[in-house]
Amino acid sequence: MNAVLKAYTLSECMDVMAEYAAAYEANGDKNLIFCEDRLTLVAEKALLRRTGGTFLSSVSTFARFLKTDARTISKQGSVMAVGEVMTRLQRENALQCFTTAAGIGNYAKCIYETLAQLSASEVTPDVLKESLALLPDDTLKKKVHDLALIYEGYSDFLRENAFLDESRYLSLLPDCLKKTETLKDTNVFFLCFNSFTAQATKVIRAALEGAKNVIGVFCAGEEEIYANRGVKTFIKVCEEYGKTRVLDKGTPLDGEAEILRKGLFDPERRSRVKVPTKQIELFEAEDKTAETEYVAAKIRRAMSENEGLRYRDFAVLTPDVAAYLLPLKKALKEYDIPYFVDEKKSLKQHPLSRFLLDCFRIVHQRFSPSVTQSLAQNYFFGESDSYRNYLLKYANYRGGAKRAIKTGEKIETAYDIAALESGRERVLLATENIKARGHGRDYCFAVRKILEDFDVKNRLEKLEEDVDDLAQKGYLAQIYRALEKVLEEAELLTGDKEMTVAEFEAVLQDGLNATEISLIPLKADAVFIGDVTDSRIEKVHTLFAVGMTDAVPRNGSDTAIVSDKEIARLAEVKTLLEPTVAEVNLRNRESACLNLCTFLGKLHVSYPLSADGSEPAVSEVFRYIDRLFCNENGGKVVRLKKRVAEDFPYQCSAASPAIRQLLIAKREYEAKREDTRLQYSSLYSALDKLSVQEKDDYLAERGGQVCVERGEELFFRGGKISPTALEGYFACPFRHFVERGLKLKDREETAVMAVDSGNFIHELLEKTAPKAAEIATEEEMRDHALTLGAELLQKSVYAMGQDTASGVYFSEKLLKEGAEVAVAAYRQIKNSAFKVEATEKTVSTEEFHGKVDRVDGTDEFVRVIDYKTGKIDDSASSYYTGRKLQMQLY
Repeated sequence: MNAVLKAYTLSECMDVMAEYAAAYEANGDKNLIFCEDRLTLVAEKALLRRTGGTFLSSVSTFARFLKTDARTISKQGSVMAVGEVMTRLQRENALQCFTTAAGIGNYAKCIYETLAQLSASEVTPDVLKESLALLPDDTLKKKVHDLALIYEGYSDFLRENAFLDESRYLSLLPDCLKKTETLKDTNVFFLCFNSFTAQATKVIRAALEGAKNVIGVFCAGEEEIYANRGVKTFIKVCEEYGKTRVLDKGTPLDGEAEILRKGLFDPERRSRVKVPTKQIELFEAEDKTAETEYVAAKIRRAMSENEGLRYRDFAVLTPDVAAYLLPLKKALKEYDIPYFVDEKKSLKQHPLSRFLLDCFRIVHQRFSPSVTQSLAQNYFFGESDSYRNYLLKYANYRGGAKRAIKTGEKIETAYDIAALESGRERVLLATENIKARGHGRDYCFAVRKILEDFDVKNRLEKLEEDVDDLAQKGYLAQIYRALEKVLEEAELLTGDKEMTVAEFEAVLQDGLNATEISLIPLKADAVFIGDVTDSRIEKVHTLFAVGMTDAVPRNGSDTAIVSDKEIARLAEVKTLLEPTVAEVNLRNRESACLNLCTFLGKLHVSYPLSADGSEPAVSEVFRYIDRLFCNENGGKVVRLKKRVAEDFPYQCSAASPAIRQLLIAKREYEAKREDTRLQYSSLYSALDKLSVQEKDDYLAERGGQVCVERGEELFFRGGKISPTALEGYFACPFRHFVERGLKLKDREETAVMAVDSGNFIHELLEKTAPKAAEIATEEEMRDHALTLGAELLQKSVYAMGQDTASGVYFSEKLLKEGAEVAVAAYRQIKNSAFKVEATEKTVSTEEFHGKVDRVDGTDEFVRVIDYKTGKIDDSASSYYTGRKLQMQLY
């Protein structure tokens, strides 16, 4: 029997699957349930709830089920291989679009995903090449040309090394299913797939040919929110093998959740009579912190008012988990509420990855100050405060970190020389095995040597011990193993290939970036925190949708490697590629809506004000809620801007929030001079229950005002006030003092600019001009200028580039040009009609300047040298010279 079971929500789909699986088990049948990786745990829980435990049913993904002896390569390995192919093609000048070295790091992962998309759509490199002849000569043709070359190179790499990547690995699954004899007595479920690629449809066909029964279970419906792409494809494939039963198993949701499911994101469906609601609450918060405190207090209140609730009955969804993670963690931790964050972390985000990449960058950029500082301040480098301060003050130029530590009474008094030497030794140790050019195997050895020399494994274990968050512990525990996997594949891919340090750095970065580590829930009873679009959750009692700005629903721009318009044009030349960005947006909208309908009790929808206090562009979810619901009096559902009085005891149910509330109440009292004794008494009562003593120590009252000592000198000068200074002071007094008092600013290295060359010429002329009267010939002046110029070039501003061949060449040319300028100035002084006569004739600056002409049609001005004093007249125009200098003095 082939059957399609449609339900409205994820929870219902899981219940329907478990019901059918249990019924088949009652007859002695086995069940194989295929689903996406993120749904496996949810499906297993649903089976356990129904059966209590079973050995007859198994939940798997396509990749886990497949067993083969073939050599496989992971996603990060594929990304590194694609990056290496791009590097080779760039070196051969074969690419037309992806032509920059930076493009490899930026595009390798995206291009691999595009190639996987092509492979899943059964598009080969040859098909792409055939399409080229049918395309006009435009950007799309150049893009397809590059993709075809990269695709071909990547395919050759897999074939030559007998590798299978993720896409080709899954292509083996249909044959594997057909050869599995046990499938004849097994019912195969396809659970909650929202779409199927051309490759996946072959898996469905293989199951239809070999399994006892094939059942598809999908979130589907007639409402606007459902894309229905997966169920339609499944039915179409099943009908190739005979009659297929299609059953609607969806049942209406409870109360407001059902109204939302039917009306959300459907502009045509509008309820004639708005439904009164007390279950949906809208809240406008001052910022993310206030919004997350609102969530925590509401959870405390719900738990207090309903003894049957557990923390797992609450979920918090947001369009940006990263942005809300810190305020959510802070608020939930203050109220002692356990939580689990549903997220994947890229290995590249870890400080260890940054440390390793900096080791390669420092060699590639020849010990530039910025990368040296980044390396030295990394946790895995060790203690380095003194050494980094020394570098900033005495070696803040390219190559400065390689040079021996300077000595002298001043340095020895200010620094611990042993600590400075230790810092320099560690920098050299981190880079000693990294050469400018080498084989991939050599670079992988260098990485392993760094891990050993800096005792990285033990440092990671210590980090893990010091972290209280169980989920973070789980993440740290996976770091070293994941890194070893990346290194193994990097060595496999690049071991025998000669490459530059920059090319290997790009390969390593691609691998780290593509390696994602999933956090595992370590507590059965915890508040779920996830993405409103990407996470898949079952029904919960209370749902919090925070940060509901116009980022919900998520709408990706049509800016993929191959855009929707380009996909449509490729379809015209028989190159079918899916999915389009528009289709992905429809799926995102469906996921967001279904997640927002998963509440059994209450739904709290909130957003924070913008940084300037203005209302942001909010999600269209609010517009649909306004259309569908009203308050108990028939009016609009109000967006609360302040906490209701009933929440007050729960805001004060933890020490830190209670102290904050007391401070707020005190401040309001001083500002308004109102009698708030009743509120004060309840706050003190809450603090007493929490055993917080000496409450007034937190308050430090100052008469209702903040007194800034010597504020008149700071902000009122000459009867005028500086708003910028005021704003900066109250934002951060310490920073204000550092920037405006001490006049400190970040010290940055820049390349040698034209102005630096000009400054060098100026300084050289200042040193050579006073000797002009004593020097007899031009050759003596040239030798004198070369000697002084060589000394000047040792200054850090001019020496920063001399660690490179090009920098040395530039310095030599600058020195020669400077000497020629000095000789030219000497010649003009000696031959000039303007000389110091025995009569000590005095000439004014204005009169002298009037005798200087601009020459050679350039925009530069000649700077005047006073022959009498040998000094440059600072009041004259700025001076810059090229190879030819002509000065005419009349």
